[in-house]
Amino acid sequence: MALQKINITGPLFQYTMNDARIIQERFNEFEANDEVEITWHCPGGDIREGNKIFDIIMQHKGPTTSRILLAASAGSYAATAADRMVVYDFSEFMIHQAHLYGCFNCHRGSIDSFIQTLEEQKPTLEQLDHAIANVYAKRCQMDHPKVMEYMAQETTWRGEDIKKAGFATDFVDMPARESDREFTNLADAKFDLSCYANHETSRWHKRFGEGIDAREAWYAQTAAFANLTTTPPADQPPSDEHVKLAQIAMAKRRMEQLALERMQLGIK
Repeated sequence: MALQKINITGPLFQYTMNDARIIQERFNEFEANDEVEITWHCPGGDIREGNKIFDIIMQHKGPTTSRILLAASAGSYAATAADRMVVYDFSEFMIHQAHLYGCFNCHRGSIDSFIQTLEEQKPTLEQLDHAIANVYAKRCQMDHPKVMEYMAQETTWRGEDIKKAGFATDFVDMPARESDREFTNLADAKFDLSCYANHETSRWHKRFGEGIDAREAWYAQTAAFANLTTTPPADQPPSDEHVKLAQIAMAKRRMEQLALERMQLGIK
């Protein structure tokens, strides 16, 4: 039995280096009983890719370990599939409710119908939240309603608190061995986490503190990400119209990013 290592750095999306098909190919190279150590520096991504990666890890017969630098959103979900989870004093682990993004085509209906279509997906999102919460609850031996509450609050645990919450099995000091140089280099990578309302890098969170409504925090980071110029005054919450414009701008920006990634990977 050999020790195999995988680094998952960046978000979980199709047509990227963290595509579930690529992760599966890596596991196919291993022997059935090999020990697999997965280092996570993942800010989130598509829950569908996260679910596929979760299943890939679960199906491996040998022992598996998740080493956490950053595991947020879909990343924290997928990381819980491992038999063991090791965290360090700088580790971050975040859970939240499922998010939905859409793409609007001006030739296929009005903006109002587009927003209505998104709103019609609320029951699906609620079902998805419960399914995700079930996984977290089993991992940390926490009541399902409590996990749902933490998800609604977009909760982040750091360092030893991840183990105290029940998600991690081990807490260790920062690795200092020469053999862990690659690991410590991964820890230096930076991601923009301002898309999460309660993260300290959130633009709205920095400006107004923790008491601000999550919708306002979401709007602020979305408007900034999508280069939206039509914004409400700083002392007023965003109106429904502002939120609609932000949703559309966000979808457009993400589709542009995906098209660029596909082009860079040579995918048509």
